[in-house]
Amino acid sequence: MPNKIKPFIKFFIDIFLALIAVIISYYFLYDFNFIVQNFSDILFQFSLFSFCYLAASLVIKNYNSIWEYASLDELFKLGITIILS
Repeated sequence: MPNKIKPFIKFFIDIFLALIAVIISYYFLYDFNFIVQNFSDILFQFSLFSFCYLAASLVIKNYNSIWEYASLDELFKLGITIILS
C-alpha cells in the first residue's frame, strides 16, 4: 500500500470510530429518539470535532510517524478492541 494513502486511512478509521463512540454515548445518556430528533446538532458537533482533530493532526503530524510502529492489521485489531470494550 502506498505510504501517502496510509495516513488518510488511519484518519478516516479514527473519525469513524469517534462517530460510533459519540452515537453510543448519546444512546446511553438519552434514548434513541433523542438522537433522531437532534441528529443535525449532533452531526454539526461531530463535524466541528472532526475539523479540529484534522487541524491538530496536521500540525502535530502524528499520522506520518505511526506507520513506523503499527501496521494496518494492528490498527484494525485495536479498533475492534475499542468497539468491543
